[in-house]
Amino acid sequence: MGAFTREEFDLVCHNLNQKNKPNHLFVFFKTTPPEKISKDYIKDYTKVLELREQIENSHQIYLLFDTVDSLVLQLDNQIDLVFTDSR
Repeated sequence: MGAFTREEFDLVCHNLNQKNKPNHLFVFFKTTPPEKISKDYIKDYTKVLELREQIENSHQIYLLFDTVDSLVLQLDNQIDLVFTDSR
């Protein structure tokens, strides 16, 4: 997880709860096959799991992706939903 990922996420959530910009938050997590997990990766992955748990506890939604193509497709779908709702 990036150095500022948690800080940025907390700031955006606070702003959303205060009805400030942004109006929408898209959160995606890349799935990682077990055979690709190293000991060093586990430390960072624990932080990712904690963030996912926080999102679940706040009744927000996140999506999973495994390839860049699936990320783009899911993001396109979410953006379409936002624009459809705003009409």
